[in-house]
Amino acid sequence: MVNATYSPSVLQEDDENKVLNERRKDCFQKLIENGVKNVWIHRETVLQDLLKVYESSSDIAESRATFSFHGEEGMDLDGIKRETYSIFWKQLLDEYF
Repeated sequence: MVNATYSPSVLQEDDENKVLNERRKDCFQKLIENGVKNVWIHRETVLQDLLKVYESSSDIAESRATFSFHGEEGMDLDGIKRETYSIFWKQLLDEYF
């Protein structure tokens, strides 16, 4: 006969994993419900444009955002998104630090 004992830390870890999984499901569901938000920005003013977008659109953080630069052609297959956030952080650091 096997004597199984449970450690409180194992039970606590299991509970934490359940909570995290529920949060992931909720977040994923919000992404599905809110869909894709296409954001048009200017390359020269990425910092100001993104701040305006995130201030004015309460659901943007819970959406899948794609970015396009005014006057430029291209599809955001995450390359433009990475470039947008890189420019954002560079402009933020240059302006405030």
